[in-house]
Amino acid sequence: MVGISKSDRQIKVAIIGSGLAGLTASHLLSQSAELRKRYDVHIFEKNESLGLDASSITIPHPTQQEKSLRVDVPMRSINAGYYPNLTRLYKSLGVKLKKTNFTFSFSSIHAPRSPFMLYNGQSGIRGFSVRAGDSSSHPSSSIQQRISTNFSQSLTLLIFAFSYIVLLFFALYHHARGHLLDPMHPINREPFLHWSNRHKRYIDPTFIRSVTLTLFSAVTTSSIASVEQIPAAEILLYISSTFLRDHHKVQGGVQIVQDALARNIPLDNVHTSYTVERIQSDQQGYTISVADKAPISGFQHVILATPATFSNSLIESYCNSIAEKVSAADQIENIRILQDNLAQIRYEESMVINHSDRSLLPKNKKDWQDLNLVSANTVENDERYRLLAGSKHGGRSAMATHLIRSTATDGELILQTTNPTIWPKKDSILSSSNFVRALTPISKQAIDGLFEWTPVHLTFSQRVTQFFRLFNFEQSTPTTIHSDWITACFSILRGKKHSLRLGKLQSSRSLQPVDSEKPGNIWVCGSYAQGIPLLEGCVTSSMLVVNEILQNDI
Repeated sequence: MVGISKSDRQIKVAIIGSGLAGLTASHLLSQSAELRKRYDVHIFEKNESLGLDASSITIPHPTQQEKSLRVDVPMRSINAGYYPNLTRLYKSLGVKLKKTNFTFSFSSIHAPRSPFMLYNGQSGIRGFSVRAGDSSSHPSSSIQQRISTNFSQSLTLLIFAFSYIVLLFFALYHHARGHLLDPMHPINREPFLHWSNRHKRYIDPTFIRSVTLTLFSAVTTSSIASVEQIPAAEILLYISSTFLRDHHKVQGGVQIVQDALARNIPLDNVHTSYTVERIQSDQQGYTISVADKAPISGFQHVILATPATFSNSLIESYCNSIAEKVSAADQIENIRILQDNLAQIRYEESMVINHSDRSLLPKNKKDWQDLNLVSANTVENDERYRLLAGSKHGGRSAMATHLIRSTATDGELILQTTNPTIWPKKDSILSSSNFVRALTPISKQAIDGLFEWTPVHLTFSQRVTQFFRLFNFEQSTPTTIHSDWITACFSILRGKKHSLRLGKLQSSRSLQPVDSEKPGNIWVCGSYAQGIPLLEGCVTSSMLVVNEILQNDI
């Protein structure tokens, strides 16, 4: 983080939205006494509590309160390979992580309790297997039928394993060549399904539809139809970046993260139950108009850490407030371009239900995995898939049930189901929450006015330095050391890399207040800033915005 000006004037900053993006920005602007003296940070949240942990629930222990379980809603996990900035943020906050290398079961909606494949975790190193129910044949089956079924299942798993290896090879190859972050490379504009169809000679289409699309539907909590349209580069980047790296969850839940990020903001500056309706220009900068409350004025910076659709409506309100000013003509033109960028970001609704209904899990307890996926996306007339899943036709949805743990002596299970296609029993439901999820932009260039990937050419000495910086034996563990080697080797092979920075519509301060002589701007940040819209995009975009504010405030 860059240093701050020695000027004594205090700068007032409004952060609208208190999810991870908004809280990260507030933390970065208040993490030292000098920054707190310099910046007067205000957080605006429409709900009654801060947004990052707002939907999480506490499951009480029947006898010992200190053993009560905090359940994150939605479930969040990170991988240092794909979430480097978030991992560093957690480390700086002193947040403890616990390793959770998930196992998966894959089922079809036509046989939701009979998985056709079990994935044993650790980037596929632990292999794949068939469900426990198939380990012994049904006694009424003839020997010939049993042999035929076992052979078909084994052959399918072999084809799936080969397809995974080929998919991994493509991911590592394109990563090593630097294609996955290059916005000009065709792989950043080609939908994943189209890309995989081009390689169906080597990657089985059934594996793509029944496993890969289902898995990424769970990762992104979006429909399979949307996953099909994600640029191939984004899927391959996730695969290569997480290969052989451990997944982690926050020990104690994201409530700990929320408290740590907001701890330096005065309580009087945390405005919950404040629904922001308009942003207007005034002589002091910006005025925030709130429903049923008095407006708050004098902000020099406004950071929009809300869904792009809501950010767009607030920017429109600001545009309306300056529409009649002759001096604002150029700014209005820039605003329209910025709004076009924000309009490229689409959203889907997502639902998360916490419950205890075991009927959403596989029949055989031996098949229960950390994450149990059910997809209605099948390949018609695919004999191998019917043999494994017992299905002929498919739909376009996926469901993920996370087995959390037992909290009572009678063995009651807490389950968290995302995007249910099978509804839990009413008396088993503990909570239900709805979210909107950003979908991956159709290409990196779609929002380059907001955030853009720019090439950085590296000399040989710079590549060697980066190699030793990335590969550090002291920080490696037996399970990640090979992945550190891969990342480090990639860095020395590439003559250039691509770095994310603010797009021209933000870095040029195109939305600075028209009526004020003080410098300022309206900024946007969120999960959509980079790659698949996940937690890393929230942190990275907030870092870029705050860095730009610190660099330019004089």
